[in-house]
Amino acid sequence: MKRNPVYLKDSLTNFQKAIFSASRIASYIAMVLLVLLVLLTVADVILRRFFDAPIAGTFELTTLTLGTIVFFSLAYCAVHGSHVAVDIFVLRLSKRTQSIVGTFIDILSVVIMSLISWRLFLYAIRAKDMGETTAIWEISIYPFVFAAALGSLLLTVVLLINLIHTIAEVRR
Repeated sequence: MKRNPVYLKDSLTNFQKAIFSASRIASYIAMVLLVLLVLLTVADVILRRFFDAPIAGTFELTTLTLGTIVFFSLAYCAVHGSHVAVDIFVLRLSKRTQSIVGTFIDILSVVIMSLISWRLFLYAIRAKDMGETTAIWEISIYPFVFAAALGSLLLTVVLLINLIHTIAEVRR
């Protein structure tokens, strides 16, 4: 069954909307985790300073949570083009050359993030199989590694969508 290009474009748009919504949800989760992390840190500082009773395991909770915050925020930043770019040289090139350079950078980004996602998923599986936990609270680390892998996979898909748009610009 042959599909017309309009159907494919609509499918991409629907897929794109779903991915962008998922990135927004992931960023909201990251924001909530950041607020909880701030509250934990404030509580730890107050308890340490005034009662000489710090919260045990604050460092390991901070470490695990920060990884999730970072990886859940990346895709949303990519959707909005909020990542830092040093383009002093590229801005001096023609629009077509800028698109070609952008295509190369997007391809490289997709490849690198695909490798990172793949390796994080493998590490999460290994951490689960080996029962890796944190030292003090013995929290299993694999859910946090899976979360990082999911966030990086989401970023990979956003970068792939951006690549498709960049290639479309080059073809014009």
